[in-house]
Amino acid sequence: MKNFFLVFFLVFSLPAISQISRGGKPFAYEGLKKAVVYSVEIPDKETQLLKSMQETELPERKKVLKYAYTISTDYSPEYHGEWIETKESVKIWRIELESKGAYALGILFSEFKLNPGCMLFIYDPKQENILGGFNEQNNKASGILPTAMIPGDRIVVELQVPVGTDYGSLKIGSISHAFIDVFGLHDSNATGIGASGSCNKDVNCEYGTDWQVIKRAVCRVQINATGEYCTGTLINNSMEDGKAFLLTANHCIDKESKAQSAVFYFNFETDFCGDTDTSGIIQTVSSASLLATSDSLDFSLILLSEEPPENYQPYFSGWTRSSVPSSMATCIHHPWGDLKKISIENDPVSASYQSNNAPDWLYPVEFPGAYWRIERWDIATTEPGSSGSPLFDKNQWLIGNLSGGDATCSNPVNDYFAKFSVDWDQYVDSSKQLAHWLDPLNLDPLFLNGFDPYNVADSSFYDRFWVYPNPANDFFILSTDSLNLQGALINLYNLQGAMLGSYRPEEEKEAFFYVSDLQPGVYILKIQIGDIVGRKKIIISR
Repeated sequence: MKNFFLVFFLVFSLPAISQISRGGKPFAYEGLKKAVVYSVEIPDKETQLLKSMQETELPERKKVLKYAYTISTDYSPEYHGEWIETKESVKIWRIELESKGAYALGILFSEFKLNPGCMLFIYDPKQENILGGFNEQNNKASGILPTAMIPGDRIVVELQVPVGTDYGSLKIGSISHAFIDVFGLHDSNATGIGASGSCNKDVNCEYGTDWQVIKRAVCRVQINATGEYCTGTLINNSMEDGKAFLLTANHCIDKESKAQSAVFYFNFETDFCGDTDTSGIIQTVSSASLLATSDSLDFSLILLSEEPPENYQPYFSGWTRSSVPSSMATCIHHPWGDLKKISIENDPVSASYQSNNAPDWLYPVEFPGAYWRIERWDIATTEPGSSGSPLFDKNQWLIGNLSGGDATCSNPVNDYFAKFSVDWDQYVDSSKQLAHWLDPLNLDPLFLNGFDPYNVADSSFYDRFWVYPNPANDFFILSTDSLNLQGALINLYNLQGAMLGSYRPEEEKEAFFYVSDLQPGVYILKIQIGDIVGRKKIIISR
C-alpha cells in the first residue's frame, strides 16, 4: 500500500525571487489605489558608455561584469509616493518606480530601519515577482539594505504600517537599471542567463558530478553600488562554526560601501544539464561587512550580514596554504552572471611565469609569487562575472581566487588566481590578511577541510533517493533502493523556508505525494533518517 501525503499549501504563495523573507504578503495592486509613478532615466552619454562596455572586455583583463547603471535617488515616505488607508487597521505607503528600457530593476535602501510590526514588499505591477516581506529582522547595523533584481522596467515598493505606529526610517538611495537581460527573458538579447560562452559547462553536467557538495559554497555576487557581477565563495574557519565568511576579489569589493550594497545569490543553477530555466531558484542574502582586503594581492574577505539559512544548503569551503603547485585545478563560477558553471585544468597550475613577462596588472614587482597561472583550460573557460571565483585543487581545497586573465572560449589561456597561501599572512595588518579571521584558534593549520553545517554532504545518501516524475504535475513519488523510508521524517518547504507539510512514511521503499494544490515553482523535499539529512529539489510545472 503506497503512502499518500496531502500537502496543505500557503493561501498566498510567494513567487520564486527570494531574499530571506519574514512572511506576510502585499495587498493586491489592483485592489487599492495605485501608487504614484516616479520615472528615472539613464543619461544618454551613460547609455552609450554601457553599450560599449557590453561589446568590449573590461580593461586590465579584470573579469568583472558591468550589468547595470546605478541611478541616485532620494525617495522617502515623508516626501514621495502615497499613503493609503485600508480596512484592516493597516495603512500602506506605495511608490512605483520606472526606468524605461530596463531589463530589470533593483533597489538600494540608503536608510532601512523598520520598527516592529511594519513590513515591506517590492514587486512588479502584476505581482508576478515579489521580494519580502522585510521587517525589523532585516535591519542591518549599517542601516543599508540592498535588494535582488526584479524583471521589467517598473517596480512597486509597499510599506505596511499598523495604524498608530511609527514605521521608523526608510529611504531609497539608488535604483539599479539592468541594461543586460539578467533573467534571460528576451531571446534576442545576447547577454544574461544562458549567454555565457558556448564552451562553458553547467556545474550539474557530467563534469560537475564530483563537485556537487563544494558547489554549494559558490555564489553570484551582485554589487548594487557599482552595478557589477562577480563570484564569491563561503569559506571555513578553524572554529568550524559556520560563520559566514566569503572570499572574493579586491577589484570586486574593495570598500565597506560596496560590501554593504552587495547581494549574494546561492544555488543559482538548474537541476538539469544545459537548462536555462531559473524558475524558483533565486535565494539571496543581502549586505556584508568588509574585513580584510588587498589591491596588490587582489583578494577581499567579507562577512555576510546573516548566515545563509538551512534551506539554502550552505557549504563552507575547505582550503590549503600549501605553496606547492596543484597537479590539477577546478574553478566554479558565474560567467556573464550566468547560472553556475565549472572549468577544469587537468595539468599542474604554474607560477613560473612570474619571473618573466608577468602581466603588469598583477603587481608582480611587489609580490612576484602571489598568483597561480592556468596556462590553458582543458574544459571551458572564465569570462566577465567570474572575478573572485575559487580555484580548487584535487582535494577540493581552495587555493586561490580569480583576478583575471586572457582566457576566452576561443582561446582559453592565461588566467590568474591570487594565491591563498600568500593572502594568508603576507601582510601583518589583520585588515590585509586572511589568517587573523580564518584561524581564530591560532592552530596555524596547513589545510582545513570544508564544513557542512546541516550535514547534507553525504552524496552516497543523496544518490540513493530519487523523485519521479520531476518536473511533476499532480503528484510525485519519492523512492529509494536499499534504505528504509519507514519512520523517516519528510518535510516539504517552499524557497522562502516555510514548511508546507511534514510526514512519516509507513512503507519502506516508496512514498506518494499529491501536489495538485501547489503553485508551479520549485520546492525542497527534506529527508531525515536518524542524524543524516538529504534534500531533493521538486519542480511543479503545469
